[in-house]
Amino acid sequence: MTKTLGEMIDRVEKSMPKKPSMIIEQENAQATVADVVSEVDSVFRQEYTQKIRLADLEAALVNKTVSVECQIVGEQEQKALIKEITLSCNTCNEIFHLKYKAREVLFKKPDIPKKCLEEDCGGDLNARTEYRDYAILYVRDLLNKNSNSPIKKFKQKTVYLLDSRLPTSKTVKILGEVFIEPKTKDLVIISDAIEPLATDFEQFKVTDKHRTEWPKYFGEGKEVWRQINPDVIGLARDVAKQAYSLQLHSPCRIFTIDKQKVIRGGLNVIFFGDTKVCKTEIGKDATSAGYIPLGELITAETGSRTGILYTINNDKEAVIWGALVLNDMGLLVIDGLQAMHAEEMGEMREAIEQQTVKVCRSVSAEALARTRILGCMNPRQVMANYLFKCQAITDSWIFCKTPDITRIDLFIPFCQKDVNGKDIAFRVAAIRPIPDDVYKDHIHWVWSRKPENIQYTEAAVYRIKQITADLISIYNMETLPIVHNGCRDLITRLAVAKAAEMHSTDETHENIIVESSHVDSVVAWYKQLLEMLELENFKSDIEGRTEIDDSECIKIAKELGQTEYAILQHIKHKPQSSTQLAAVLDLSTKSIKNHYKLLQDNGLIEAESGVGICLTVKGTKFVRWAMLNPGEMGKKDLPNEGTGEEKVPQLPLDSESIQKVLRKKGINPKEPFHSDWLIGLGVKKETIAKWIVDGVLDDRGSGEVRFV
Repeated sequence: MTKTLGEMIDRVEKSMPKKPSMIIEQENAQATVADVVSEVDSVFRQEYTQKIRLADLEAALVNKTVSVECQIVGEQEQKALIKEITLSCNTCNEIFHLKYKAREVLFKKPDIPKKCLEEDCGGDLNARTEYRDYAILYVRDLLNKNSNSPIKKFKQKTVYLLDSRLPTSKTVKILGEVFIEPKTKDLVIISDAIEPLATDFEQFKVTDKHRTEWPKYFGEGKEVWRQINPDVIGLARDVAKQAYSLQLHSPCRIFTIDKQKVIRGGLNVIFFGDTKVCKTEIGKDATSAGYIPLGELITAETGSRTGILYTINNDKEAVIWGALVLNDMGLLVIDGLQAMHAEEMGEMREAIEQQTVKVCRSVSAEALARTRILGCMNPRQVMANYLFKCQAITDSWIFCKTPDITRIDLFIPFCQKDVNGKDIAFRVAAIRPIPDDVYKDHIHWVWSRKPENIQYTEAAVYRIKQITADLISIYNMETLPIVHNGCRDLITRLAVAKAAEMHSTDETHENIIVESSHVDSVVAWYKQLLEMLELENFKSDIEGRTEIDDSECIKIAKELGQTEYAILQHIKHKPQSSTQLAAVLDLSTKSIKNHYKLLQDNGLIEAESGVGICLTVKGTKFVRWAMLNPGEMGKKDLPNEGTGEEKVPQLPLDSESIQKVLRKKGINPKEPFHSDWLIGLGVKKETIAKWIVDGVLDDRGSGEVRFV
């Protein structure tokens, strides 16, 4: 029913507190009128405000008041807008007050009189301007909100915020009027009222119903992980679901076991392996694209860094925050992670560890990103092509550098042959064992826990220390640091998540209590995962090929010539291509490649696609040894030269015999090779010179020769 202004004022008067007549008489009449007008405006807003989604903005809403719950993805702050101009005439001393509505000065400069407005005066005016604060916000609809119309195209909307301080929360409620921006003809909102929206878990309160319901579904012997996508079957997939369940039950921030500092508590997980093996199907189950809307699903192939971290709108001089910031304290599932490059992962590395995104470019900004990350990626080859499953992790651009591996807590392998095809075809989906509202509330309870809500028993602390030492001794390696020296924090995170998943708490249901049984349980599961990755076998194989002692170093040093040693020297700090080495050593590319064989046979170098020739782990150890024993390098142990050892029979020095020996060593004598090879076989320099004169050898220059 339409209300008249009189009816609205009557309503305001009834709602205002009664005051003694004496006080009313003493009050300023202008202030009283302002209060009434303000209250009338507030009542009008409440009566006629339409609650909408940004996707529902349309021309019919122009000049109408709307209420929107949305997410701030970018902002421009610390701006000022003209509110009032006071003009005083130098001639007649008249004073004029020009008040401006936001829409009148937001999109164009106001016309300010220069001459007195009084008739027959025309004197010059002095102007004093009063400003109001305003900010430009770029917002988008919140996820999982019902709308009368579907979102056909995702686009940020603009809000002009007046006279209000921007809240720290990225999810807000905005009250304002819809206008048309003159230049772009876009629909925008001009707002003077904004308030933060606490997310479900931030305002979570434990009720008596929770205290009654949770023990039924969470606790000893309860397989909580079966709540995750029951349509996906197989023992290997169960391990992935268990990892996901632990991630969902990991608090955002926790204390270390010695209570000395606060560390990341949220688990970061990677699903990697063959295509079409349900990596994404499991991952999206707890997102708005799946069954339980707890997080957001994005695709790296279409988003890349700009969609994950931030992008800079240079025209608007604003930072537009990516999904990592917008899901602060929540969950972000990134599909197609292999599309990201190592450089982009490098930008994400510190953001993941420090849980803060910092921008220091043409625009500077900083935002919290305490986000749990689940990434899904395909390696370059099918899993069956890897001798050990864990090798697939580094066979990708995103994890080709070891520091990026240490930022991830759990790597879960997926293979085509994990699950029998017949079992997949005849599967029957199980029923989710926990009511949706009970499960979601329990996750929000975990996410709302603060570091001071995490308590460790003495037995749990001791077991974490003890198990950490064992894991490091068994699994730690430099080339693939899935288990590394910082894994005590990882085991702590896993133990806290396990305790939360089992709802280990006190009578208040406010604290998570970590006991030794939780540590033992989750570590037994973690070892099962490491066994799936074949990490221990990989380490044994690598160490068998990389271990080198002094005696082997001396043996290799006697085999290497000056050119081989020079190659090692030039690649010890960074890889080099064959062309680069040939230019530095003044040899042909073909000759350089001939010298690789001896180094490769001893396991000192390897060729890395797109990078060049680099040292292996064994090669690094050998070069380190050579730096401490420089006298041993670049000198072959020539036959029959006095070494204090048994004499080796002298090789026949005719050219045919020498060529046969070279062929056995993999050197084609008809192609250019370095004369060091001949010297190493006992051929004297005088003989080499004679063969060149006699036409037996062709001198190619720079120490290279070939047999004619």
